[in-house]
Amino acid sequence: MMGAARQGRGVRGCLWLLGILGGSWIAGQADTLYTVRAGDTLWGIARRFQVPLPKLLEVNGLAEDSLLHPGQRLRIPSTSAPEPSTHRERLWVRASDVVLRSLPSTQGKRLALLARGTPVEGLAKVGQWWKVRTPSGQVGYVAGWLMGSEPPAEEAPSGFVMASRAYVRQGPSLESPPLTLLPRGTKVTLVAEEGGWYRVLLKDGRQGWMHMSTLRTGHAPSPPTSGGSRIVQIALRYLGTPYRYGGSSSRGTDCSGFVVLVFRSLGISLPHSAAAQFQRGKAVAKEDLRPGDLVFFQNTYVRGISHVGLYLGEGKFIHASVRGHKVRVDSLSDPYYASHYAGARRVALE
Repeated sequence: MMGAARQGRGVRGCLWLLGILGGSWIAGQADTLYTVRAGDTLWGIARRFQVPLPKLLEVNGLAEDSLLHPGQRLRIPSTSAPEPSTHRERLWVRASDVVLRSLPSTQGKRLALLARGTPVEGLAKVGQWWKVRTPSGQVGYVAGWLMGSEPPAEEAPSGFVMASRAYVRQGPSLESPPLTLLPRGTKVTLVAEEGGWYRVLLKDGRQGWMHMSTLRTGHAPSPPTSGGSRIVQIALRYLGTPYRYGGSSSRGTDCSGFVVLVFRSLGISLPHSAAAQFQRGKAVAKEDLRPGDLVFFQNTYVRGISHVGLYLGEGKFIHASVRGHKVRVDSLSDPYYASHYAGARRVALE
């Protein structure tokens, strides 16, 4: 009897252990494992994966005041994840260099870059993401809005950063917070235009806004002289500065004062007069203009040389405009400026 009892307890113990191991294995198959990074919080992780915080705490045996450590592994309950749609369809990549990720989140590992026009098989829709299979058989997740149900008709227009660096902002305004800073020559996809701004698509899938003066459309810009690049970089910092007659500071400036302000930052002193600045440097033909050259206009509000700006490239120039009441970008082909154009000068920085 005693032997039979011990044998029964042994069988029950084995069954109990098997049940525990089986439950752990099933949970491991269903849940996602996330590795904590520096700066992560429990609330932030729960929000990122759309998981109720109490559920996240429960499955990991944590309390709300538990401390997280980089490298710590957390289980993300699958029961709270969006139910995937199993509808399959043929999809095409709509943008250039779209990131294929290991998870339906920007926190997922980068698996590959997909070229614009790549055909993929849409396996399932998970929230705002598509689970896809690439032509090579690789499976991962792509942001849904970067995919289309038809091949793209033509190459999306591109722009290249023209200045040494340029901000991508969250909205089409100089007051809008920066999203990121791009170096010269960076390629972006142009999505839309609005009031002197381009809505752009970045390689990582984010969208933002860039002022038209900071981009060159078409082909990548040829490197300007180092001096011209520095002049443009400094000039663009003052976009939106109020126009103030006689001024030469970030609080307000007139046209020649704006040129004085930019060159002062480079250690060069110029007279606070458009007519006097027209006597500096060397003359440049219009077809030989380079970024950083001074462009002059005549007979605007008085006879003779009366207005000055700085050439940016692509037929655009930046200036303190009395007509626009601020530092802004205009085109040399604008009928008003074309009719008053007087010439250009190049001031050496050395």
